[in-house]
Formats: sequence, C-alpha cells, structure tokens
Amino acid sequence: MATSTSKNKRSRQDIDNEVVYHTFEDSSNEDCVDRHRHTVQQLNTGPNRRHDVSSRTTYFTTPKSPEKATTAQMPGGGNESPDESAGFHHTTFQETLDEQYELFLDDLDLEPVRRKQTKLDRPMENWIPHRDAFLDEILRVEGRGCSPSGGSCAGCSIVPGIIRCWDCHGTDIYCEDCTRGRHLHLPLHRVEKRWSDTHFLKTSLKALGVCVQLGHGYQEKCCAPHAGSDTFVVVDVMGIHEVAVQFCGCERAEQHWIQLLRVRWYPASLDYPKSAATFRVLEQFQMHNFESKGSAWHFYRAIARLTDNTGCDPPKDRYEIFMRIVQQWRHIRGLKRSGRGHDPRGVDGTEEGECAVLCPACPQPTMNLPDEWKNAPPEVAWLYTLILAMDANFRLKRKKVSSDAVDPALSKGWSYFVEERAFKDHIRYCPTQEDEPRTCTGFATIRNTNTRDSKGLAATGVAAVVCARHQLVRPTSVGDLQKGERYVNMDYVFLSTLRGQEMNDLILSYDVACQWSVNFRTRLTKFPDKFRELFALPLFRFRTKVPNFHIPAHRRDCHTNNSLHLTSGTGQTDGESIERAWSITNALGPSTKEMGPERRHSTLDDHFGDGNWGKVVNMGPSLLRKMKLAVPQRNEHTKSYLAFTKEIGKVNARKWTELINEWDVDKKKENPYEIKHNTITLADVRLSLAREEDVVVQDGATFLHEVTPSVLLTTGLDLEEQQRRLQADVALQSSDRGLYTPPRILVDSTWTPHGLLMESLSMTTDSLRPKEESIWTPCGLHQESTRTMYQKLVYHEIPCF
Repeated sequence: MATSTSKNKRSRQDIDNEVVYHTFEDSSNEDCVDRHRHTVQQLNTGPNRRHDVSSRTTYFTTPKSPEKATTAQMPGGGNESPDESAGFHHTTFQETLDEQYELFLDDLDLEPVRRKQTKLDRPMENWIPHRDAFLDEILRVEGRGCSPSGGSCAGCSIVPGIIRCWDCHGTDIYCEDCTRGRHLHLPLHRVEKRWSDTHFLKTSLKALGVCVQLGHGYQEKCCAPHAGSDTFVVVDVMGIHEVAVQFCGCERAEQHWIQLLRVRWYPASLDYPKSAATFRVLEQFQMHNFESKGSAWHFYRAIARLTDNTGCDPPKDRYEIFMRIVQQWRHIRGLKRSGRGHDPRGVDGTEEGECAVLCPACPQPTMNLPDEWKNAPPEVAWLYTLILAMDANFRLKRKKVSSDAVDPALSKGWSYFVEERAFKDHIRYCPTQEDEPRTCTGFATIRNTNTRDSKGLAATGVAAVVCARHQLVRPTSVGDLQKGERYVNMDYVFLSTLRGQEMNDLILSYDVACQWSVNFRTRLTKFPDKFRELFALPLFRFRTKVPNFHIPAHRRDCHTNNSLHLTSGTGQTDGESIERAWSITNALGPSTKEMGPERRHSTLDDHFGDGNWGKVVNMGPSLLRKMKLAVPQRNEHTKSYLAFTKEIGKVNARKWTELINEWDVDKKKENPYEIKHNTITLADVRLSLAREEDVVVQDGATFLHEVTPSVLLTTGLDLEEQQRRLQADVALQSSDRGLYTPPRILVDSTWTPHGLLMESLSMTTDSLRPKEESIWTPCGLHQESTRTMYQKLVYHEIPCF
C-alpha cells in the first residue's frame, strides 16, 4: 500500500509543483523491510515567484534473510496511483537475500547518506608523524632483519646463515643446503647470498644447485633424466629467471612441451623448448591489459627492471617470445571459456561466433524467451524487440606490417571478428559506393567513404555492431575497413551478426541510417542466402533509426521519422552505446596498429570478450540502479500524462493516439509529429526588428536613447534565458550563483524607470537573489504603465513569445 504526505502545505495554484514523500508499507508482508530509498530534490515556484527546494524520497522494500519472502509490491507514487488509473502492473520479488547482499544493495543507493567525518577520514595526515619509523623498518628488512651478524641458519641452526629469499615469508637467513631444500619446488624465487658488512650479493637458485625435474611428482626421481638447455629462461611475475631444467626421459614420458604445461609453464616452442612463461604472469598481463590497456612492451620492461634495475646484469631478451606466447594464450583461454575442451568435435568443430559472450538481457530464443514468444500480443511483443547499434571506428587502424603467412589466422570468425577470407572475398567483388544517394546529412562518414587516406595502412579502422541497450559486442559483428566507412563493409558486419537469429522485430541505430537504408534492400540481394534468411521471414519487421546525439545534425524530417524517442518499444534507448564502447577500446589503438593481422584480431577479440563479461557481471547492479531511477520517473510521467489527457479531452486523446499508432505501423501515413508550418525563431524576431528600425532611420527619424527597442527586447530575452538556466543549475546543485549582467543596468535605467522603482521597493522588503529577480520587460509591467509609455514596445515584444 502506498501512502503520500505533503512536505509543505501549498495553495491550489501551486499544486503542479507540489513535491511529496512516497512511503511504501505492506502490512501483509512482515518479512519485508523499508531500507532502500531514492531521493530527488526539486526547485518549486510559488505564486509570488519565490523558490523552495524540496525533495521526494521513494523507498524500496526487500525481503529479509534467510526466510522466504512473500510478494512485495513495487512502489507507486503520487496522490493518484498510476497503477490503478493507467493499467500498470506491480513487480514482485520472490528471492531470498542474505545480509551481505542487503549491504551491497545499500551501497547502490543513488544518494548515500553522508556521515560525520572522523580522524580516520584523514589517513595521510595521521601517517606523516610516523615516516621515520616506516623508513627504519624498511631499511631493517633490506638488511639482515632480526638475524644478528654471524648468526646460525634459521633452519638447521648448525652452520651460519648466508642466504636470504626475497619471496619467502619473513626475513630469516638460511645456509645453502637448507635453502636448496626449501626451494626444490619454488625455483622462481629471488635469493641473495652472503652479508658483506653493508649489503647482500645477488645470486640465483640455479647457482645454488636447484634443478627442476619435470614429468614426475613430488619427491619422485626420474630414472632417465634429460638435461634441458643451459640457458633455459622462464618469464614470471617478479622477474625473468634462468632455471636449470631436467626433462623426463622415461619410457612413457610425454613430450617436452607437455611436461612444461603440466607444471604451469607455457612453452615457447614445440620441438626443443628453451623458454617458457608461467601461467600466472600470463594471467596477470591479461588482466592488466584489460584494465589499463597498456602495451605488452611496457609490461615486459617492468618485469625486466624487477630482475635488474641497474643495467649491470640485464636478463636475456624474450620479448618477441613473450608476445607469441601471449597471442596463443589469448586464443586457448577463449576456447576454454567457451567450453570447446569438452566438445568431442574438438577445436576444429568450433562454429562462427561460438566463443563470444552473449548478452543475457537481449532476446535470445531457446535461452531467455518463452516458448510462445513469436505469437505474443502487441502489448508484450515489444519486449522481444532486438535493438542494435552500428558504427565505424577509425582509431583502431593497422599498418602494413607482417602478413597472413607470417601471422596466420587462429580463429575463423569464432568470436567477434568475421571470418576473414569470406569477408575479403565479398568486398573484393562488390562495387564502390560512389553512386549511393546523399539524401540527408553531409557527415564525413559519407564524404570520405572512398577518399579517406589509406596510405601505409592495411586497415583504416573497424566496423562493429553492439546491442544498443547493454553495449555488448555482438558475435561475428566486427570487420576491418579498407578505405573509409563503405556500405559494403557495414552491410557485411550487420548481416553477419544476424545469421541464424530468430526474431520478429529489429531496430538498428546508425548515425547515417537515413541514407544507408535507402538502397539496403538492393544491396541485400548481392549477399549469399544465409545472410538474407531473416529478412525473408513474412512477420519480420526492420526499422532503422539515428542515435540521439547525432540526430540534431540531420534534416528536419529525420528528427521525427528516425528518432528513437518517437519509436515504440525503445524506452530511453539513445542508440549511442557503441560510441561509449569505442571510448574504452580506443586506448588500444597505439599498440594494435603495430601488430600483425591475426595478433591484432586476437587482441581485440580478447578485449571485446572481457568487456562483454564485465557487463554481464555488472548486469544485476546496473539494472537495479536503472530500476531505482525508472520507477519514480514512471510515476511522474504517468501523472503528467493523465493530467495532460484530462486537459485535452478524451476525444482529442483518442484521435491523437490513433494517428500515432497508424503512423508507427506505416510511415507513409500522416506523421503526427511533423510541424506543418514554419516556426518563428529568436533570430527571425531580431531580423524583423532590425529591419523595422532600418526603415525608421531611412525615413529620417532618430532614436532618443543609445539602446534601441530591438536591443532592449533581445537583451531582455537573453536575460530571461540566463535566469532560466540559473534556476535549473540551482535545482540541480542546491546552491546559488551570482549573475552579473552589465547590459541590464543600461537597459533598465534608460527604458524602464517604473522597473527601477519597483525593484527598489522590492529590495526594501527583501533581499532578492538573481534567480528570483524580475526582469521587468514591457509585458511584465503593470497594465496602467504599459498604456502610457510602452505600448509600442509591448507590440514588438509579443511576437517573441
């Protein structure tokens, strides 16, 4: 049950600006608690043009743990319940929430409650007095620690301790025999030898006689060991190490590279490996690369400097080998995570797009849709509409380095990039775009289609398709651009990601959709049948739209015909999700442009997959935040809609609704949103006033004052606009800002002495702030004054409104 209480009593004239608290209680559900709330502040204008900042708080009920929760209604709002008057349905929660998850929900509050600061909120200030102690302890650790000079071994206590390990826990010092015994299965630790009165000397476990026996378990001996390379190098998290290695040569011994993999060392080659990288350094680089978008070169250099930061004894260079291992690692991890290791068909049985992470919130038949989704009624069918966004990115280019022979393809369109051979074959035999019409905007997308400079570049960028609502990259939806944003490339990636899809309704957002869609059906005939199956379905509906940020640059008819705001079933989708995706991947441009063809594809595929996975992990909190915004906004819009419908009358409401529904089904019908007459802009009014003044001057008349009527009126309009923006800022920030407008002083003193008088009288009773101050335009003065002095100014001012 929803109850509403007004924060401040208001007059009936101010009822539209009334702000209320919405508190939701459910006496029938004792397992629910009112804990999670959403508060919105609002600036309210009273009859005397005074302003008050008020707030609205919406409380969300969640069930307690560990008991099962019964049905809890989602909050309604307003004095009149929208659910009862507009047919909205309540949402139910039937999950059990533990205490940790309830605390997590509290952290998702849009406006967390501020607490009073304490001394613990200034940790740096508290730390400053202890700097000397910290410095002393760090020097102690780098020295002998708590071990006295000449002390005995911490292990056997027989001989003096001379070896210290940086990676073992503690600062104990051991003898050589104890150190070897402790590190038989820790061969990548960094050790130092002998205290020389001032410092330890650098050494290695290899120099101490530690040898890694492969192919056998703990404390097992090999009867036929084969020594590995004397310069065997392992790249690890904390350094680049030379390690003594023995391969198993027993009768049933595995190949050398398999023996390395079984101790989590990734081999650099198959025949006779002399280098390897640990799994943990590959995992750390992959995650570091995901988060920072840093290059492999900088990561490798950091490890090399951890090994030797003086340049006196640099480690052996294994950068190229490390890059090759990373490329293979990305590929194998992608296959593992997509379940290919459990398929009897093996890796070669992988189908196109099978390794991609799918969007769990987009309609996926056989996964998240009911069995009868194809026959759903219109009031539900819109939920199964797939909304995609397509665009090109010219920052992810690639230079003409390497080749397909040197860097062969590992994936045949298994993830996000399309299958390269079929893609190149198609675009090679397709005509150019020179004859395509330019029906709308003159974006560089169209102008530079066949003229963009591609000198020295194998790819000028990439084209991609993402789901417009959740920003996940679609399977087999990314392809290289050879020369600008040609339609043939965009068509291919768009149709490629739709292969095998089932749906009744599809919406595509593209910044030049108005032009791209003109001959799309004609270009579609040049594609193989597997690309056209979806568009041949009798019930399939395809609509193209322009993203919200791009649409102002289009012609006026695009503002209605291609607007997502005026498209049923799109909600608040803005179509700009792919631009937000580019803002993340653009950081990869400097490194990927220097890569070979497959290494670049593997890197981008890996990042697209990680981005998709991150959005899947965050899907719950993200949808919860959106719900906390959507519920009160729904109530506000429903209230406004009901009030507006009541004002215009049932006949007009029914007629307009029918026009909208007919136009939504058939765009050839009358467009209810199209403005059929020219509107008067402020520029038109200024031009008209200037022309009138010019005629007066031509007739020989002169103005008595420096400020002409046109300057007065346009300055007044500018002041009102500044005041409106200031009021909006105050409503958002709840803080006043000074508004200094020098032209106003000159205008008021010249043309509106009555305004100056009224202003002085007002200031004697109250100290006004800029956001509340009256502008005193001619139309705003008292009627008695306007009859005598300002009738002509009022005549000129009226067309401005």
